[in-house]
Amino acid sequence: MTSTFDQAIKEQIRTKINIVDLIASYTELRNSGRQFVALCPWHNDTRPSLQINPDRQTWKCWVCDIGGDVFSWVMQKEGMTFPEAARLLADRAGVTIPELTKGGRGNDAGYGKKQMLDAMRWVVERYQASLQQEQAAQKYLTERGIEGREIERFQVGYAPAGWSWLRDEARKAGIDEKLLHLLNVLVPNQNGGHYDRFRARVLFPICDPLSNPIAIGGRILPGEAQDREQAKYINSSETPLYHKSHQLYGLHLAREAIAKSKMAVVVEGYTDVIMAHQHGVQEAVAVCGTALGDGHIRLLKRYCDSVVLLLDGDEAGQKRTNEILNLFVAANVDLRVATLPDGLDPCDFLIERGGDALREVIAGASDALEHKIQVSIRGFDPLADTHRATQSLDDILRTLALTPDSKAPGAPGALRREQMLNRLQRTFGISIEMLRKRMKELKQQSQRLRPADSGEAGESDSQVRTSLKYGDLDSWDLELLEIFVLHPEVVSLALERCSEEYLRSEPGRLLWRVYRDLEADGADLGFDQVLCCTEDPMVKNLLASIHLQAVSKQQATRWTGPQRLQALLDHVAKQEQQQRELRMVEAMRGDRIGQDEAADLLLQLVAHRRFELGVELKGPEEGDEPR
Repeated sequence: MTSTFDQAIKEQIRTKINIVDLIASYTELRNSGRQFVALCPWHNDTRPSLQINPDRQTWKCWVCDIGGDVFSWVMQKEGMTFPEAARLLADRAGVTIPELTKGGRGNDAGYGKKQMLDAMRWVVERYQASLQQEQAAQKYLTERGIEGREIERFQVGYAPAGWSWLRDEARKAGIDEKLLHLLNVLVPNQNGGHYDRFRARVLFPICDPLSNPIAIGGRILPGEAQDREQAKYINSSETPLYHKSHQLYGLHLAREAIAKSKMAVVVEGYTDVIMAHQHGVQEAVAVCGTALGDGHIRLLKRYCDSVVLLLDGDEAGQKRTNEILNLFVAANVDLRVATLPDGLDPCDFLIERGGDALREVIAGASDALEHKIQVSIRGFDPLADTHRATQSLDDILRTLALTPDSKAPGAPGALRREQMLNRLQRTFGISIEMLRKRMKELKQQSQRLRPADSGEAGESDSQVRTSLKYGDLDSWDLELLEIFVLHPEVVSLALERCSEEYLRSEPGRLLWRVYRDLEADGADLGFDQVLCCTEDPMVKNLLASIHLQAVSKQQATRWTGPQRLQALLDHVAKQEQQQRELRMVEAMRGDRIGQDEAADLLLQLVAHRRFELGVELKGPEEGDEPR
């Protein structure tokens, strides 16, 4: 069982965070006896389905089949990994945990993450205050149609034209220039000092999903360019806080809407995002000065399973779609393409036609593979121009071959691939069999050319975790695991008496291994500690489900842990004996053994039956002749 943090740190965080207070900070709770209930935020809940147990510090929604502890709540609600959730909770609890570095720009100056976040927040606040004093910047935003409420929500600011305004403000506030250089808002000069990176620009702070400002994007005001070489837009470079390939502008304000609708709308510019939110399209986000890539797709997959790419109506926008389509197909994410008419960008479209019109465009978005087909055959007849048709078809089939294989019947990826093959058959006049054969050839070519890699971390486990559902547990496995969660004092004995082979379901075997590993490490096997130990949200959910049901069933019995375990072991022993007897009977019926061996087997069966009935079986008296 992989552990990112020392168990003592995880336990310290768990004991300092009250799950009732944590969940109450996200949604309204209602008292229900010794528990609390709330409307579940993950489905259209009209009667409170979310159950919170303050005694066990667990939560569960049976409708969504999700649950767990404080860690899995944050992982589910914020779309975070375990390390990210642990850090957030550690900050809330005042627990210090070691920083884990994963590449990126180093932090040789030794500044802590909190220190950097505080400094970045100060920078954004100073630029916000500066905007209130700059009429030209306010005029630009007004002309773009951006209202005051959205300016406030998105923390829009302004950098004065001078070379040292922010540096001077930092000196007054006692903030180290080297820290601001690390955050890429100051740039070193030849004299050993620093000057402001952003000057005469409207600024758009880039926030992480928790609303912490971590970087800045800036647009120069019209008429402020000193020369033709000056870029219209500039963005923060990579810093210890900011990795542009893993951030989306506006996600901190869009994630709730995205999680509810299971759909994200990706646009290109900062003002496009702001105007979309202003007109009620709350799912809008944008990339930050880079192309949409794998990191962005993985980030979006935390919140939704469908992405609408809202393109400008120009040719460049059409081309960009084909460039990123392969990434979405390989990630098995539904990508749809919405093209705006008349060459308009989203901001101008919203100003002219409003939010309802944009919603209609989004609703009419076409499947990206279908979009690729339409673009690839534009300008020629695929049934007549065989040369161009062959080139286009190979390009489409290479993309289609990236669809992840799945043996599950009716898997979405497989169904989608079949639908596209049927579409290609009609468009190009080629049989399904030939299309499959060519797609297989192209896939094999691609695999030969692609260098071997280990794949995404945890990818192999995800196939196993998809089956970790309470309903998939075998009844025998469930009884054993209920004993584990309710009676930790007998877990060691149960692990000794019941090997992994005794368990009949994959979820049961996985949890057996969790307990085995913890027992081998000498860990506390109490339910709270085991739940805290595991970092997998699906395992946490499964443990919470078992515990809730076990507590409910326990009220109907007075058996102790040792009594339940012994009854279970007796039941298993009886079943094993019955299987042995059936094998004996089948062997005798099939004449597969001799008469003497058959007689011995029959005596064994009789002896076992007498033992079960309490009838004493006497041996031969002394002097009796053997028969």
